[in-house]
Amino acid sequence: MPGLLWAIQGAVFSGIWLALIGFLVNGSARAATAETTVASALEGMKVGDVMDESPVAIPSHTSTHQALDECFLRCQWSWFPVADEAGRFASVIIRDEADEVEETEQTTATVGEHLVVSSGGFHLRDDAPLDSFLGNQDTRKFGALMVTDQTGRLAGVVTLEQLGRVLKPG
Repeated sequence: MPGLLWAIQGAVFSGIWLALIGFLVNGSARAATAETTVASALEGMKVGDVMDESPVAIPSHTSTHQALDECFLRCQWSWFPVADEAGRFASVIIRDEADEVEETEQTTATVGEHLVVSSGGFHLRDDAPLDSFLGNQDTRKFGALMVTDQTGRLAGVVTLEQLGRVLKPG
């Protein structure tokens, strides 16, 4: 308010500058409060506490043609987790990657040959703190991460939507 008062009284530049600083400080304070609220809500929670325990995964030996036909077209998802024969999480196949496989090769090329590589690996262990989900770069890219157990087997998937339900008051 003092900044606006200064602007009205003739010190326009100083008044607007003071008002802008006040606006930024207020916004930072609100963000800090929200961050503290989220951190306290997530405290002690593990990824496994909120994951969907029934993830839809494509076996790595599946042909890209079969994956496109039975998974991508049917479910209309842009990506799927891929698991090896033992059920261990391998990575993620993205629809665009599968579409780029030549039609003549789609019946012989497998999804395991076209996995997306990520430094984060698109997954967290089920015993990882839930707040590590928010800090993962792949969360921002896909809106979800796969969850593995201690042996690397695909145990579930956690999404931003599930996290939102946890943080929702009431």
